[in-house]
Amino acid sequence: MEPEGLVVAGVFFDGRSAQRHDVTLSLDGAQLYLRGAGCERRDAVSVLRISAPLGRTPRLIRYADGAVCEVRDAAGFDALLESQGQGRWLHRAESSARIVVASLLLVAALIAAGLYWGVPLAANGVAAEMPASLVRQFSRQTLDVLDHQWLQPSTLPSSRQDALRVAAQRLRSAEGSPLAFKLVFRASKTMGPNAFALPDGTIVLLDELVALADNDDELMAVVAHELGHVRHRHGLRLMAQGAAVGLLATWWFGDVSTLLATAPTVLAQAHYSREFETEADDDAVRTLRASGIAPECLATLLRKLAVTQKGRESQGFGGLLDSHPALLARARRVDGEVSAGR
Repeated sequence: MEPEGLVVAGVFFDGRSAQRHDVTLSLDGAQLYLRGAGCERRDAVSVLRISAPLGRTPRLIRYADGAVCEVRDAAGFDALLESQGQGRWLHRAESSARIVVASLLLVAALIAAGLYWGVPLAANGVAAEMPASLVRQFSRQTLDVLDHQWLQPSTLPSSRQDALRVAAQRLRSAEGSPLAFKLVFRASKTMGPNAFALPDGTIVLLDELVALADNDDELMAVVAHELGHVRHRHGLRLMAQGAAVGLLATWWFGDVSTLLATAPTVLAQAHYSREFETEADDDAVRTLRASGIAPECLATLLRKLAVTQKGRESQGFGGLLDSHPALLARARRVDGEVSAGR
């Protein structure tokens, strides 16, 4: 029995054939009642996809099974929906610029919050659980990328390299235990005096930084800083964050085939954040003090690096030379930590 009330005409296609059916539409509570020659159905309005009103264009009702109904009397159909409140909120939302703008801002805020808090939190968990074999693989591939794009073989004599490796054996954790890492040497015409750590504990010292330092203690301060990045898994966390953002993008746009292949490059080009640099500096102060090396050496070398950095553009690499925060500000903060005995 057809419900009483407003009735509008439409053309129905069942989605299985090209045959059209002239039908009438009416509302029975929260259900849309469709009736015509050879077809009759009731569907909850909430599960239907109804096109938004656009001038005098026909309204389209899309059903879950692929059927479609075209309603040319758009005004009559609006009145039908409004008669029992079925289209009121949606119509107002679509017609209100304030609601549209507020909705867009809400979505943008949720995305920003996810990127700012959610992604780093998830990345921290991923980095903590990453298998050692995968860490070694990423580190090896990252060094290959760097060797290909930015680095050249070291020109330091083997005896000098060996002497620095022996000096590095003095480094101890705050608890006094030896620190496990591998010290390697490279040169770079583009990076200048710099050093960086790979997630597996490989510390790369550049010849230009060795030449800048006045003594080995200053170089050990650099190594201690880079070990702070390793200890807190900063490189892995950055890589996991980049992969998470990339995954969201590829989920939206498609093509995830190259995501893991680009991870070493992302790691190689990543900047450390202010938080990461501060954490590594604090870790270095504790390591130097436990190793019997004056922590002031770190601040001294940071000031020397600040002088060499003037006029140089960042190379996009997250090593000791990273300018976030500024090197002089970091040096002053290290002095404060040393004076406070922390």
